[in-house]
Amino acid sequence: MGGKLPPFAIADTDGTPKIWQPTEIYFPNGSVTDLGNGTVFVNTGAGGGTTLSAATPVLIKANTIQIDTSGAGATTFWRGDFTWAVPAGGETLEARTPLLKAGTVLSLNTDGTITNFLRGDGTWAIPADYYNFTLSPQGAVLDDNNPPAITIIESTSTGTARFYVADFDATTDEIIYWTLSTPDDMASGNWLADVSWFTNSTANQTCVWEIAMSATTEGDADNMTEQAMASSNTASEVINTIETNRLIQTTITMSNLDNVTASDIVTLRFNRDANAVDDTLTTDARFVALRLRIPRA
Repeated sequence: MGGKLPPFAIADTDGTPKIWQPTEIYFPNGSVTDLGNGTVFVNTGAGGGTTLSAATPVLIKANTIQIDTSGAGATTFWRGDFTWAVPAGGETLEARTPLLKAGTVLSLNTDGTITNFLRGDGTWAIPADYYNFTLSPQGAVLDDNNPPAITIIESTSTGTARFYVADFDATTDEIIYWTLSTPDDMASGNWLADVSWFTNSTANQTCVWEIAMSATTEGDADNMTEQAMASSNTASEVINTIETNRLIQTTITMSNLDNVTASDIVTLRFNRDANAVDDTLTTDARFVALRLRIPRA
C-alpha cells in the first residue's frame, strides 16, 4: 500500500522510497502515518520503518519531479514555501517561461556515471578539466625581425621581487614563440590562453593580444621545417584605469588549433596586435606570463 501527502512528489525509476519534502512524501511500497507535531512515521514494509520530521534532511535522488497544480494560475507563482501565490503588492510581472510550469514533469536522463554532472542544457557531462602550462618571457624564442625587449622588473617594496617581462610595443607587432608537446590524453575542444600583463598608464585604452599555433603529428607530410601557422585568435581588454602597473589578465579562446591531436609537437606564435584598429593603448604592454589550458580527457 502506498502513502501520499500532496502536493509535492518525487519518484525514483526503480520504485524504491528515495524522496522527501518536509510536509509531502510518497512511498510506493509503504505507508505514511501522521503522528502529529509535524512528525510522520513511514512504514516501508517487512517490519521496517522510520519517523521523520519537517526538519529531517533527506537526500533527494529522483528522475521525476512533479509540482502540484493546486492554486496555480496565470497570476500566481511558485514560492519557496512550496505554495502558489500572487506576488506581494499585486505587481504586474513580465511574462516569462518558468523553470517548471504547473503540472510539468521534469525528467532527468541519468546515465549512472558518477563522474558526470547535469549541465544547464539538460545533458550530463564531465566538468571541464585542463592541463595547465605556464609560458614565460624568458623561455620564449624571439622573432628575428620584430622581437619585444625582455626586461627585468625589480619591485620597490620589501624583498625587491624580480621578474622578467616582455615589453610589447604600441605600434609594431612584436612576436615571441614557444614549443611544447601536447598531452597523450588530451581531449577535444577549445584551448584557453590566459595572458597576464600590465602597463604604465591609466588612460581608458584597449590592448589586443593575438595567438596562433602550428601542430605537427608524427609522420606528418608537412615535416617539422614545413609547418605553417593556423589562423590566429585574439582577445582585447581595457587597461586598469585606477592605478598604473596593476595586473590585468586577458583570456584568449583558441578555436583555430591546426587539427592538433594528442602527442603532437605544437609551436605557438604570440604577439600584441598593435596595429589592430581596436588596439588604442599608447604605451608598452608589459607581458608577465601566459597560462595555456588544454582540455584533459
